[in-house]
Amino acid sequence: MLFDIDGTFFVHLVFFLGLMIVLNRLLFQPYLELQDRRHEATKGRVEEARARLDEVRHREAELEAELQAYRVEQAAQRREHRAACVREADGMRQKADRDAERELAESERVLMFEAEKVKVQLEAQVPAFAEHFERRIREDA
Repeated sequence: MLFDIDGTFFVHLVFFLGLMIVLNRLLFQPYLELQDRRHEATKGRVEEARARLDEVRHREAELEAELQAYRVEQAAQRREHRAACVREADGMRQKADRDAERELAESERVLMFEAEKVKVQLEAQVPAFAEHFERRIREDA
């Protein structure tokens, strides 16, 4: 016979079942409870991390929107400042042009006055030059 069942089989069965009951209470159940607590704690941390990540992403989106609004505002201020500088530069250029035209007109007036003065002096010296040239021509001839 392949299996011989006698009285020792039942003794072994009682020992085995007793050992399983003891091990279940002392080893398996505490281990399974520990695994469950770990799983719950990990699950809670993962959910908390996801919630924090969502909060961070939301805050990042808010900050990005604020940054974009600030950039738009600063760009507008730069354009306004640039336009004011261009207006100021145009005003300075126009004033410089007016001043240059005025100085040029004054210089032309002074130059014309000096030219008339030199012309009068030259006209006064023409007879002396003419006489001097006549003498030289006569001496050479």
